[in-house]
Amino acid sequence: MNFADRVEDVRNAADIVDVIGDYIRLQKRGKNYVALCPFHTEKTPSFNVNPERRIFKCFGCGKGGNVFTFLMEMEKISYTEAVRTLAERYGIRWEDRSRPPEQEQAKDELYAAMNFAVRFYREILAGERGASARKYLRRRGWDDEVTERFQIGVAPDAWDALLTGVRKRGLDESPFVAAGLLTEKDDGHKYDYFRNRLLFPIFSPSGRPVGFGGRVFGEDKERKYINTRDTGIYSKSNVVYGLYQAKDAIRKEDQVVLVEGYADVLSLHQAGIHNVVAASGTALTTAQVKLLGRYTGQFLFVFDADSAGASAMLRGIELIMEAGHEVTIVTLPQGEDPDSVVQKLGAEEIRRLLRQRVHFVDFVAAKYQREGMLETPDGKAKAVHHTIELIARIPDPIRRDFYIKSLAEKFSIYESRLWDALNARLSTKTARRTQAPVARGSQTGTEPSIETLLADLPAREKTFLQDVLSLQPAIAVGILRHVRIDDLQHPLCRKILRYLIEQEEMTGVVDVEALMSMVPDTDAQALLTELLMPRHSSSERWNDFRYVNVDDAERAAFESLKTILADSIDRRLRQLQAKQREIAGEPDDLRQTLMLLQELIELKQRIQKAATLDQLPPVANISPAGVRNDPAELSDDLQTRSG
Repeated sequence: MNFADRVEDVRNAADIVDVIGDYIRLQKRGKNYVALCPFHTEKTPSFNVNPERRIFKCFGCGKGGNVFTFLMEMEKISYTEAVRTLAERYGIRWEDRSRPPEQEQAKDELYAAMNFAVRFYREILAGERGASARKYLRRRGWDDEVTERFQIGVAPDAWDALLTGVRKRGLDESPFVAAGLLTEKDDGHKYDYFRNRLLFPIFSPSGRPVGFGGRVFGEDKERKYINTRDTGIYSKSNVVYGLYQAKDAIRKEDQVVLVEGYADVLSLHQAGIHNVVAASGTALTTAQVKLLGRYTGQFLFVFDADSAGASAMLRGIELIMEAGHEVTIVTLPQGEDPDSVVQKLGAEEIRRLLRQRVHFVDFVAAKYQREGMLETPDGKAKAVHHTIELIARIPDPIRRDFYIKSLAEKFSIYESRLWDALNARLSTKTARRTQAPVARGSQTGTEPSIETLLADLPAREKTFLQDVLSLQPAIAVGILRHVRIDDLQHPLCRKILRYLIEQEEMTGVVDVEALMSMVPDTDAQALLTELLMPRHSSSERWNDFRYVNVDDAERAAFESLKTILADSIDRRLRQLQAKQREIAGEPDDLRQTLMLLQELIELKQRIQKAATLDQLPPVANISPAGVRNDPAELSDDLQTRSG
């Protein structure tokens, strides 16, 4: 089986809704799915997924493509790696004998090292050396189902447990060093990074282990938690602990519960609350908010009431509100965290506390009251100004209005005063954002955006390509055999036509889904998805009204073809006439005139042929192998059709 056949197997197996749904929150709308685009910031969904044609299209930024394109964009990986990733996901054997680039090979080695380490530490937990860790897990109330779901393991109290395991199997040690699992000294001596710790594997959203969080469980006085250092596959600020296990529940509940630690995540899962994640021991970052925003727009913070937790929460609130999401907060009793509440008071108590959520204005007011700021006029003013600064980060003006009303009631202050302060803050933000704007495509040499390229498409050429792509394959083949690449003027339209003709020349058919894999560059892919899923077609009943039946679609396509041919022939005729005037009177004008006359005769034949295009030739004359049965068409090979 060749490379193209293997790609085809993967493409047929991959469910584009399932794959994209791992990254963003899709909502069904008619026959399509819609979402907020992950490639640009927007307030209303313009990202569409068409499961029937297995493509996606954003009508905001113009990006589009198939399941491979999406993975390449989201994960910043190559085409081959995207195909390989989906092959592994759907259990398809993938043997790519071509040597991958060094960077891809190194990344694969890091994933392999992490997979080995997860299995190794799980085996340690299950064996004799894991007895004390198993006792600790039972004491914390975590059953086998939860520890299996999160693949909990243990690093024994030894300097070389993993190192010995790697050497016994004859594995290369360098990927384990690069993955942060082994530490190498200047003299070349290696030892295990994690020792005498309970290990919490951290997974990517697609389920690949990328790092570990290690927690002491003995009497050691070391740091309570340590994490894998940043590597080629792991960055602490870009991942969220528990997301792989929680993402389905987050979508279902349309809310994510944010806690501080790994133990909090496990205990809440044990209590039946599955839409919970932790920020891997860091204050919430912009990248983490963006990642979680793919699954929900509702964030619920659950932190203990100490000052460090509240301060971390405020930083996270700012980022979430700036991203346009909604945020509520649950403040636990002093000295408690989600894990301790579950352990001491049980699952029902943590559920009761989660129901006592408040919006951020109430939370900020309570925080400042605990700190004594609301006891003086200056303190109150400072609290109000800081709250207004948070409200100014909300992009939705209607939500800002409600928060201003709430703030006015909370602090017994006139709304007009608050609006003055808010508008001043908004004006300052706008001024900062609009300083020294840089025009697209200016002298800086920037390329025009995809939206600009698509907006400049000639309407007739776009309609013609749309009609061809919407036809039954046999009819589309018949249409293509009457058109040449230079019949179109726009370079992107010509490119799509060239791919269509090449596919038809090589296979004798037009396969729209396979065509997407033939189109390598992003601009052409964006146009192809625009043609396959135009903006108005995202309406549920668009296809019910576009054409009444197949005959109407065929008739419209032939009318579009005749229009394209008429424009092209007229254009070429004017060019030939101008050239004829230029050579008049030259010494060798006879030879050139004869050449012009020959082309004019051929052009006249094209005109006559185009005028009779009312229906297809018999289907029998269209060979499935791509060989023409009509001798008159034998000269229309790809070179001729390229003009």
